[in-house]
Amino acid sequence: MLQRIVISCLVLCLFACKGDSGALGKIAQLEKELETTPNIENMAELMKSYQTYTSEHPGDTENNDKFQKAMEAIVSKAEKAFYTPANGKAVDRESANHLVDIYDTYTTSKPEASNVATYLYKGAEIARSNGNFEKAMSFYKNIYDNHPNFEKAAQALFLMGFTYENDFKDLDKAKSLYEEFLQKHPEHELAKSVEFSLQNLGKPAEEIIKDFEAKKKNNIQ
Repeated sequence: MLQRIVISCLVLCLFACKGDSGALGKIAQLEKELETTPNIENMAELMKSYQTYTSEHPGDTENNDKFQKAMEAIVSKAEKAFYTPANGKAVDRESANHLVDIYDTYTTSKPEASNVATYLYKGAEIARSNGNFEKAMSFYKNIYDNHPNFEKAAQALFLMGFTYENDFKDLDKAKSLYEEFLQKHPEHELAKSVEFSLQNLGKPAEEIIKDFEAKKKNNIQ
C-alpha cells in the first residue's frame, strides 16, 4: 500500500515538473493570437496566463524563466501600444484598464524586480485618471510601504491623502496621511501644498477663495 502511494506521488511530481500540457497549449494559442492581433487586451490576457502558470507550476523552471522574460517584453509593447495607438485613435478607457491590469500582473508576479515601483506609479496614475481610485490607492500604498527609497515614494503618500480627500471624501483619513507626510517629509517640495490642504480640509471652494482674497487684500494694505 505504501509503495503504491509513493509511486503515485512520484508520478504526480513528474507531471507537475514537466508542466501542464493543457495550460501550455492555451498559452501557445494566446501567443499566436497576439502575433496576429497585437492589441492591449490580448496582451493583458496572455500576461494573466503567464502569471497563473508560473504560480501553479513552480517546478517548471524552464517555461517559467521563459514566461518571466516574456512578461517584461509585453509590458514594453503594451506601453508603446497605449501611448502610440494605431491610426491616430484616441486612448480609450478600456485600453487604459487593460494596461493597468498588465502593470498589476507584472508587479504581483515580480515584486523584487528593479522596475516594479516605476510600473506601480505609472499604473496608479492611469488608474486614477480613469476613475479607478481603489486600484490607484493600492498601487500608491504598495509603493510607500514596500519601496521607500523610490524617488516618488513621497508623492505616492501625498496622492494617497489627496485621493482620500477629493475622491473618497474621507477627511479623517486624508488628515492622517497629510500629517504623516509633513512629519516624514517636512522639506519636500510638496510640503507647502500639504500644509495648505490641511488648513483648508473640508472647506468649500468658495470659502477657500474668499479667504485667499482676504489675505491678499490685507497683504496689499
